[in-house]
Amino acid sequence: ADHIRKSGKDGMQNFTQSLKSLIDKELIDRQAALEIAPNREELMMALKGIV
Repeated sequence: ADHIRKSGKDGMQNFTQSLKSLIDKELIDRQAALEIAPNREELMMALKGIV
């Protein structure tokens, strides 16, 4: 997972990054994404720009 997280420039994304992207594009709402996120805390950090 760490390799995928660091390979964003190559177009690779983990599920959390994909959820954040869908939220950013307003294709899914934040609550729905948080309900299905494998790691809620990681998604919340990503939404705050921490990850």
